[in-house]
Amino acid sequence: MNYKNKKIIISIIIPVFNSKTTIKKCLNSIFSQKINHLLFEVIIINDNSKDNSLLIIKNFKKKFDNISIINNSKNIGPGFSRNKGLRVAKGNYIQFLDSDDHLYDNSLKVLISYISKFKFDILCYNFIHSYSKKIKKGNRKDFKYITNNKKKLIKNFFSGELDGSVIFTLIKKSIIDNNNITFPKYLHEDIPYIFEVYLCSKKIKIISEIIYFKKNRKNSILNTLNRKRISGLLTAWKKLLKVKTFEKIINKQKIKKKFLKFHARGYNGCVESLIILNLKLVTDIRLRIINFKYLFKFILNDNEIIKLNKSSKKDLITNHFIYFFKNGAINQNKVLRFEESIKKFKN
Repeated sequence: MNYKNKKIIISIIIPVFNSKTTIKKCLNSIFSQKINHLLFEVIIINDNSKDNSLLIIKNFKKKFDNISIINNSKNIGPGFSRNKGLRVAKGNYIQFLDSDDHLYDNSLKVLISYISKFKFDILCYNFIHSYSKKIKKGNRKDFKYITNNKKKLIKNFFSGELDGSVIFTLIKKSIIDNNNITFPKYLHEDIPYIFEVYLCSKKIKIISEIIYFKKNRKNSILNTLNRKRISGLLTAWKKLLKVKTFEKIINKQKIKKKFLKFHARGYNGCVESLIILNLKLVTDIRLRIINFKYLFKFILNDNEIIKLNKSSKKDLITNHFIYFFKNGAINQNKVLRFEESIKKFKN
């Protein structure tokens, strides 16, 4: 049976970089599912891996003819790699999958079942973390904030209530193509991307089924903190105001100003998360000092942070950080005093 002449429902796009320890399980989770393999395709972008990831992928390709491999001549990151995968994808719907993670049993069957029964532009599904004890319930917490009302959606997203990942959403490919949505270069490229996908979608559907398994890897981007991640997260959040679909929806300056306080609340939340991550992930005091110096300098030249009337714990921690370091050098003694002072906000 000729695979190329068959209708593909879902294109699964996987960027891969040095994933020799996880890519086999990732691909097994796809091809072990009880579903006709002609209904989906797997597009793997090998982002110039230096280990034997490509060899493992090629061994799978020998068994399954619905795998396509794109080899990058240099490392370009997951966002740009996904862009390359999207350009060749043939499916009606797109599912992004990270090479560290895997799909739940029968998840593709569940997704295709919903596609056949309902009309939607995006389908938001549940997931679990590898360290989670809530296997039946799942870990997604933002369902109640997802809405088809665009102004409410913008308010909720700006306030930091929605998950900013693309991997927990099935997306109709025409939404991406018709609106020319592409991933930017910087880290946390998911945030402006999924925001624009939400805004361009007229019909959003939510399901409680667990589709995705997110692995907590020690050396992943989410478990490391450096200047690149600090600038990436804060830049991604600032870029939300430049998303073209947002500017079309909020086309009057007076209306746009109403959303700026929600955007600032979300920005404050990003800063607070970076402060907590620096305390949690970075054991070397010298590196913590470097990160705090960079974070302080980055936000000092920004006008996004404001004191909100009803300050949340995130706002309080962010404002405390600015107040604490605004005078004098950021040195070991001052950082240690700050770390002690921050304990009052954890209660």
